[in-house]
Amino acid sequence: MPEVDGNEPKPDHGLVIHRLVFTDEETGRELCTIDWSGEDAFSEEKQQTLSSEMLQCEAVCRTMTFSSAKELRDTSILQRVLFNGEQIETWSFKFGYVIPNSTNTWASITRAAEQMIPPQILSGKMVIETTFYDAQEILAVQRTRCFFK
Repeated sequence: MPEVDGNEPKPDHGLVIHRLVFTDEETGRELCTIDWSGEDAFSEEKQQTLSSEMLQCEAVCRTMTFSSAKELRDTSILQRVLFNGEQIETWSFKFGYVIPNSTNTWASITRAAEQMIPPQILSGKMVIETTFYDAQEILAVQRTRCFFK
């Protein structure tokens, strides 16, 4: 998995993230849908309100639907969770080959930590930074500041 090393994202990456859906892995019940579509999806930090119920699940399934105009040979994602600007968690996912002009679905399951930070403390102070790679090349970076209700 590549590491964030200061490389700049490619402006012509051809990547479009349509949506990200969170479900309770145990029940299959949808908890939240995030719309990442739009021209500014990667250009500025987004804000998203999430249900605090998400933090009470033992495991959450995240399903991302995305498209690529270009062939991607070794697609991966690195997600960093920042709290007050400090990294508290990192997740990496490998997808592999992406056919040009295709729409794809990528699902992953994340298990809860033994001790979770309460939502009222996390709210507005937690940012999820998602970096999309093709091999070592950064395609795009998306940042979402999370608020909990």
